[in-house]
Amino acid sequence: MFLYALTILVSAFLLFQVQPVIAKTILPWFGGSAAVWTTCMLFFQMVLLLGYLYSHAVVRYLKPRMQTLVHCGMLLVSAAVLPILPNVSWKPAPQTNPRCASSDCWR
Repeated sequence: MFLYALTILVSAFLLFQVQPVIAKTILPWFGGSAAVWTTCMLFFQMVLLLGYLYSHAVVRYLKPRMQTLVHCGMLLVSAAVLPILPNVSWKPAPQTNPRCASSDCWR
């Protein structure tokens, strides 16, 4: 039981370490408004919900040996994408102004 609790603690710690780092990096790119922060929070909450769905489905529909293989595969995939940094291509073009919806804005 201790191993399960430790696993949950470490996974939650890692998730809540990645979330602020990503949000802190991309907030200035998109103007730093509350909408950007809310979008980041929504994205990470949805990913957390998908993680819960994944764990429920794996435990419910797979046998223990297959669960081990799936989890090891997911661990390898996640290790392959480290470090987690936002891509510069996400950054809006410099000539776009997120605060201006019409073409008659002050320049």
